[in-house]
Amino acid sequence: VELESTFRDTMARGGSAAFLLDRFHMDLETFTHTEVDPGLAGLLASYGITIGDKLVADAQCTTISLMMRTNLFPIPVPVKYPFMPQVQRLSGDSAITEGIGNIVFPFATFVDVNPPVGTTSTVLAKSSDKSWLEENPPNFNPQRDWGKEEIVPAGPYNLIVQLTGRFPRHFPEAPGATDANEAKDKKDDAREARIIVAGGSNFIWDRYLGRTNQALAANLVDWMVL
Repeated sequence: VELESTFRDTMARGGSAAFLLDRFHMDLETFTHTEVDPGLAGLLASYGITIGDKLVADAQCTTISLMMRTNLFPIPVPVKYPFMPQVQRLSGDSAITEGIGNIVFPFATFVDVNPPVGTTSTVLAKSSDKSWLEENPPNFNPQRDWGKEEIVPAGPYNLIVQLTGRFPRHFPEAPGATDANEAKDKKDDAREARIIVAGGSNFIWDRYLGRTNQALAANLVDWMVL
């Protein structure tokens, strides 16, 4: 509670924050996973942001290399892997993503945003219209026969959102959300705050950090410290 209060106070004064939140930790050697609860649902909900609990799968995706055994020796075979959506074009409405494309977002969940009064939201990246949500628990087997499954694409889904504006220092439903607090917000907090929320952090891990992902990560940091 104390940390959340400090964070909200910082944001109310014009701070910047990025939440790259994983709901699943993956082991690509065994294709097993561990579910994760970041514990920030209440805080983000007060800013109008919801992180989904289902992974986004996309027919527009990158490939992974699987070792297939032949009669003589194993050979690497590229296999398209829907749990690694590849976004060909990001939003051009933000300095973070302008001119960037072909970003891979491995093992990401969707992000919904309903911006509070006084703030605006921008979707920076979303899956294609050929994407869908996997039921829990997901089957991460890269050798799944996707063609035999009854998949109904319902995308696109938001993967990264940007929220800017003036945020209150208190939870709207909290007993401390008094007229005095609101007056303090108006008096002290003239600067715009910035929040980035992504449905996963894998896109900036070394394992997936290609040149375009590097550019996106660098732009995120630049935008936060402006």
